[in-house]
Amino acid sequence: MTGVDPAGPVSVQPNSVVSWGNGVTPSPPSTSGQHVVTTPAQSPAPAVSFDDLKGSHTQAGRLTEWLKLALDEPELLKTLGATANLGVLASGPAGVGKATMVRTVCAGRRLVELDGPEVGALRAEDRLGSVASAAETVRDGGGVLLITDIDALLPVTAEPVATLILTELRTAVATPGVAFVATSAVPESLDVRLRAPDLCDRELGLSLPDAAIRQAAPRGVAARCASQGPEPRRDRRAHPGIRGGRSVRAGARVPRCGPQPGRARTRNRRA
Repeated sequence: MTGVDPAGPVSVQPNSVVSWGNGVTPSPPSTSGQHVVTTPAQSPAPAVSFDDLKGSHTQAGRLTEWLKLALDEPELLKTLGATANLGVLASGPAGVGKATMVRTVCAGRRLVELDGPEVGALRAEDRLGSVASAAETVRDGGGVLLITDIDALLPVTAEPVATLILTELRTAVATPGVAFVATSAVPESLDVRLRAPDLCDRELGLSLPDAAIRQAAPRGVAARCASQGPEPRRDRRAHPGIRGGRSVRAGARVPRCGPQPGRARTRNRRA
C-alpha cells in the first residue's frame, strides 16, 4: 500500500476504493473552517450504497428510522407525547466508517457538514463563528447538521467558548425540521454536556467488522464486479509493475516463454 486518503490510520472496508497506481494525492486540507452543504439534487446517488455498509447495517437502519420520524413524521411523535428533536452521537474506532454511514443515510436529504478537527484548530472566536454559520444554514433550509470528530471541537477539558458553541447546537436541535449528528472516535474525551437530553440524547456505536464480515466482503465485491461485465483491456505500459497479471519487483527479471539463450533448440524435421 503506497498511500491512503484521508491520511492517517484507516480501516479498509468493502466500500473502500482500492486501485493500482503510484499512490494517492490526499485532498489538501482547508483552513477556512467553512461548512459544506450537500443537497439531494447535487448527489442523487450516494457514493457508497446502503448494501456496502458491511457491519453497520443495524446502526444505519436505526439512524434512517430516527431521521424519518424526526424530520418526515414529527406529528406522529407529538401524538405519542414524544419530542421531534433529534441529536445522535455516532462513536467507534477511527476509520470504521462513521461519517460514511451518516452520508449514505442522508443521501436523500440536505446535509450541512462541518469538519471538527478543522474548526477546532481555529481561534476561539473563529470556532464559534464557524459553528454559528453552519447552525444558521441548517436552520434556514432544514436538514441534517453533521460534525465529524467533534471531540476535537468540544474536548472534555472545556474552554469558555464551548458553552457558546453548545448553545448554537442546542438551538439547531430545537428547530423543527433539523437533526444533529456528531461522530467521535474517542467519546470518553468529549465534553459531557454534549450528551445532555436536549443535544445528543441517542448514541450509535460502530465496531470493526468481525471475521465473517471480512470474509464475505471480497465475495460481494467480486460478485458486483462480475455483474458489471469484463474490465476493459489495460495498457501494460501504464502499469510497469504489472506483467502477465503478476506483480513484480522493480528491476527483477521476468521469465519469458519460449527458448532461452544458452539452451539447446530442437526441431521436428520431416524424414
